[in-house]
Amino acid sequence: DLAELGISVLPEDRGGGAGRALFARAAEHARNRFVPRVFMHCLAENAAIMHIARTSGMEIVVEAGDADAHLALSPASPASVTGEFLTNRLALFDYALKAHVATLKGINSALASA
Repeated sequence: DLAELGISVLPEDRGGGAGRALFARAAEHARNRFVPRVFMHCLAENAAIMHIARTSGMEIVVEAGDADAHLALSPASPASVTGEFLTNRLALFDYALKAHVATLKGINSALASA
């Protein structure tokens, strides 16, 4: 009845909303699999994840330098399941398109240097 969320973003990609997007997708994924609550554990000095937890409505408890945060999830609905499905399909399409463009650029540069 509980899922733990762990989020990690590379230093060069921080500050652009990737952590919040990862949190939202993970929470939606858990919700659509009938998990009623999510849990996060971090150091109390981790300002970025504490900000994400606070703005996401998580209840945070800080004790001895550690922070634990809990969030009750609403039950899955047809709209949430469909939304997750469509988001995943669009992400796969975006990835495939970018992979094809990168391949074509590689072929083009190989032909140009020949």
